[in-house]
Amino acid sequence: MHTFTEASGVGSKINAFAVDPAERRVFAGTLQGELVVVDVESFHVVHRVLVAAGQIEGVAVHPSLPIVGVFSADNMITLWRYDDSSNLTHMFDIATRQIRAENPELERPLDGATFSSSYALAFHPTERPCWLPMSSGRIAMSQAALR
Repeated sequence: MHTFTEASGVGSKINAFAVDPAERRVFAGTLQGELVVVDVESFHVVHRVLVAAGQIEGVAVHPSLPIVGVFSADNMITLWRYDDSSNLTHMFDIATRQIRAENPELERPLDGATFSSSYALAFHPTERPCWLPMSSGRIAMSQAALR
């Protein structure tokens, strides 16, 4: 039995992944900071790009736009547009440390909150904002993410 990493030729350990809405490709984030695109039918790598200096902690694919977001351990989010051939085009980077909640109340930790080292990234299903984790244990929404 082969693992996904061995069979697909990814070559390094996968830390996070997401499947596009058409279920044609898997976007895998590696411990070495690569975003790898794997064709679901052939199980082969069709594109790879170094997107971060450190490991990829989260990968999300927009449910209706051809956009994939990658959240890395250095608290950077990079957004990439993909085409029908699975080519990736860099859109922009977001430094999550620079994002502040519009409501100052959201800057404070939740009562009794414990801080987590987990990471997450998600897109709103019908609108353009991007949801981001905050150190307070809450999440923030960036309207600027997909303009």
